[in-house]
Amino acid sequence: MTGINAIPQSATSNGSSNLSPSTTRRSEPIPISNTHISGRQPVSSLTSGRAPRNQRSFSRTPRQHATGTTPTPPAQSIVRTRAMSVGSRKAPLPIDFIIVGAGIAGLATAFALAQSGHRVRIFEKRSGINQRAVGVRVPPNLCKILYEWGLQEELATATRCRKSAFHSIETGQVMGYLEWQEDVIQETGGEFLLMHYEDLYKLLYKLALSQGVTVHFNCHITSVYFDDEKGLPSIMLADGSIQYADLLVGADGYHSVVREAVTGEPDRGTDSGNTFFSIVIPAEKMKADPDWGKWLEASEWPMWMGDNRVILAYPIRQNTAYCVHAYWPETCIRGGPDDNESWDRVAPTNAIEFGNAHTSIKRLFNMVPDALRTKYVVREIVEDWVDETGSMVLVGEAAHSLMPCTIHNFSLAVEDAAVFGVLMSHLRSRNQIPQLLEAFQDLRYSRVQQVQQSELNNAKLVCLPPGEFRDMRDAGMALSLNPSTEPWDDARLREQWDEIGGVFGYNAREAAEDWWIKWGSLGDGTRGHAAHESFNLVFAVTEVAVSDN
Repeated sequence: MTGINAIPQSATSNGSSNLSPSTTRRSEPIPISNTHISGRQPVSSLTSGRAPRNQRSFSRTPRQHATGTTPTPPAQSIVRTRAMSVGSRKAPLPIDFIIVGAGIAGLATAFALAQSGHRVRIFEKRSGINQRAVGVRVPPNLCKILYEWGLQEELATATRCRKSAFHSIETGQVMGYLEWQEDVIQETGGEFLLMHYEDLYKLLYKLALSQGVTVHFNCHITSVYFDDEKGLPSIMLADGSIQYADLLVGADGYHSVVREAVTGEPDRGTDSGNTFFSIVIPAEKMKADPDWGKWLEASEWPMWMGDNRVILAYPIRQNTAYCVHAYWPETCIRGGPDDNESWDRVAPTNAIEFGNAHTSIKRLFNMVPDALRTKYVVREIVEDWVDETGSMVLVGEAAHSLMPCTIHNFSLAVEDAAVFGVLMSHLRSRNQIPQLLEAFQDLRYSRVQQVQQSELNNAKLVCLPPGEFRDMRDAGMALSLNPSTEPWDDARLREQWDEIGGVFGYNAREAAEDWWIKWGSLGDGTRGHAAHESFNLVFAVTEVAVSDN
């Protein structure tokens, strides 16, 4: 297979050889330094019971796309499996929510809750929506949620990605390729898109406002607590004012002030010893370079692999700019380690000591004077996302911080929002709240564990030091340099689906709806209403058959 099963079995801990950025097949994770995933197990009775999409057949004839051609856009695809939600369920009992944090997690959660009929206010310490940012990758599991939220037209201009090329950071030599087949990506129900963070952010901001969400900027929160007298969670602002709500959501990232109120413990993290430098290069500067101009028009995200370092890049904004992330050891940064863990820290690009990296890499970073520097601090997944009063809950990186600049930083946060919104759309009694909050964490915890370990495994794979394992990895990748000319039959499509379907094929809305159908009505004290509940009808086109008659 092209760039998928290319590593010899001894190259990984259990024989898996997946190069996909969303693999889930390794049962024994490849260790990464200073990294630990908590071992909390979800309550099995609260997990989804839907038969997975990987039970479906790829019986249709695969569409073959020649290299360099553009696959059929999703709007023009005849054979397509995509759920189309008709109408939005409004909670019989709307309540008041406060969300702390107006990032991707906060805006997505606000929209999902407001769409379900709840009243939502966001409090954010930043001054407004404009901020310096770089590119993001939008995998199918995130894209399908945005489609369900009505953003198909707005996302039509984003770059669709199907391929990644792996290079040596020292020589620039191509080591191998990974290419996802069109039918496999279509089966996920979404697309793999390349975007600018600002564009994604503004889409979610507009969505939230369209549902009546109010966003308060310049709000510095001094304390978060449960008011025993009022029986409500509350936040105190720097001006001394106090805001109350029925439920308080912490969507304020890895420096969450809500998390400490929920867990009763201070923030704990372990310095990884690495940092990210992220830049956006204007198209005209890319085109002027003899090596880099070609990448601007390539709808893919190439990587340059090195010893405890990797560079990945991709075009954004209809090829008018190029985003580059460099994962680099802090010992090779002039000025040494950075104690400031932030998404908006600006640092000069000439601070990077490139060592034996290929000269083209150095030229790439010389195209712009500075970068966003993001220190990588390793944190465990929070053990309990809901506080002991049952009135505060964590979402996004406040609950499960992930390595910066990975594929799923934002997809996991938006999945949280979609699941939480669906669960809260069923609220008809306050007695349900503890059950729904527990269901939210149990539905999300194992999913987050799976995706986080997948991301860490792949980060380890592309940052191997010289030695036996790197040699085996490179030998495996080299097999993809001469791909088979045989057409992709059902078995090969199935094999690729098995490698990426568990992560990319996940449907957050379906997971929440399945839980409700199986368990939700058992604990709301209103079982008599369950049979008469208005269902959110879903239609899906699974296949179109054309008769010769």
